[in-house]
Amino acid sequence: MEYALGAAFFYAWSVTCARRSSAHHGPDLANLGRLVVAIVLVGLFVAFSGRHPFCAGWGWLILGGVLGLGVGD
Repeated sequence: MEYALGAAFFYAWSVTCARRSSAHHGPDLANLGRLVVAIVLVGLFVAFSGRHPFCAGWGWLILGGVLGLGVGD
């Protein structure tokens, strides 16, 4: 239950931050900033997870990113 509440909270928070950032910086710069933050966070997770960066799940991570970027954006 806590995970669902956390996901709902962070989803609502991200929408609020995206709206404010888009209004302040413009939609293109706000989207670029969002993508850079996501790449940095995923990169840090991979770097500190103790796994080799190109482990068996790496292909699924790339596929998910491509589909998410293509379908979501």
